[in-house]
Formats: sequence, C-alpha cells, structure tokens
Amino acid sequence: MSRGPALLVAAVLGTATAAERPDPAQVQARAFDPDFGIAATALVLARTVEMYQWQEVERGALPEYVQEWVETPIDSSGFVLPQGHANPPMPFGSARFPAPEVTYRGEPVDLTAWEATSDRLPLDVDVAVLPPNLAASLQPGDGGLTSSQDPAVPRVGDIRLRWSIVPVSALPPLERKGPGWVPHGTQATVDAIPGLPGTDRVRPGLWAALVVLLLVIGVLLWHGRGSARTRRR
Repeated sequence: MSRGPALLVAAVLGTATAAERPDPAQVQARAFDPDFGIAATALVLARTVEMYQWQEVERGALPEYVQEWVETPIDSSGFVLPQGHANPPMPFGSARFPAPEVTYRGEPVDLTAWEATSDRLPLDVDVAVLPPNLAASLQPGDGGLTSSQDPAVPRVGDIRLRWSIVPVSALPPLERKGPGWVPHGTQATVDAIPGLPGTDRVRPGLWAALVVLLLVIGVLLWHGRGSARTRRR
C-alpha cells in the first residue's frame, strides 16, 4: 500500500477511536456519610469500621483466644470459654454511600446496585469536621481515626475508622436501563440507536470497527484498480 492510502486509514482509525471516548459523568450531589457528617464529590463514599475483638482459634483440645482488628462483629457468647473474652457490640458498621445524583449526558446514573471493589482512594478526615460527641472520642491513628487512647496499644472494644472514595474516573462503561444508565461491568459503553429494535445493547466500538473495515476495503480496491491500470499502460 502506498503512503497515501495508509495515511487515510490511520486518520480514519484515529477518528473512530476519538469518537468512542465517552463523555465524563457528572456528580450533581455529593456522596454523604450521615453518621459522621462527611461528604465527598465522588461516585461512592465508603466507610470501613473495625473493632479490636477477641477471636476464638481452635488449636488442639482447648481453643486459644487472640485479639485482632476485625470488620464484622464477633459474638463471644458462643465461645467455649466466654468468661474473660467478651466482645462489646460495635457502635458503627462499615457502609457505602453512593452519590445521590450522578448524570451522564444529562440523564441519571443509578449506582445503588454497583459494587465498586477497586479504584478506591483513601480520604483523609479531620476530627474537627465530626460532630462534637464523636470528635471527643476519636483521634488520628492507624491511617484513619481511632477510639484507642494509645493507637499503638489498642484494647478490646476500640474501633478504628477509615474512609475512601470511588472517583468519577473509576466509573465503568454504562448501559441503558429505564430512563437512564447503570454501570455494566466491562461491557463497552452502550448508546441506544433510535428506530432500531434490539440495538440498545450494541457497542459503538463494533459499529466503528465495521465502518473502518469497509473504508479500508474500499481504499484497497481503489488502490488495486489504480495499480492494474498502470501496469496495462
């Protein structure tokens, strides 16, 4: 292929690639943790709570008991030897708070069923922004906030909290659902094509690839006919 057709194909490919880039979603209302009064301009605000608890470990005839940070509450009433190994109830639990209003191309994005397990960024929280009753019982420590008087020497019942966010850049491709959009795993961004039934799940990348393929074939056929005429002369 001569340089002219090759450049044309490269230009077409570049145009198709640029056309596939989705518009960024917009956070219209911030994600908010109502228990601690923390807000963030993000798709999701996540709160992780751990409590220093007794754990029963079976080793030999009698269990052993160790103290560790655990995110879920451990019911110590079921221990073989509960006396001296009591765990208090957890005052707070881990939770996720999707932004109440996110839009894409002016239409709503529903994040309620989206489990964002990656691409989280830690969020630094200042004790000063907390409600007074919580600010009085927490201090910085262990990469977040903790109720431990000495973060290096926690006691059973101490809690530690960390917050993280899922930024807009982590939003996966979207698909149509009802009047708006929902994240859809790794599927390419879906855009409904009016008037064509069943195309609300067609990937724009496939259309672009088909157009590029047809253009390349056309360029090759045109170039081939031109070469044939040159040889006949």
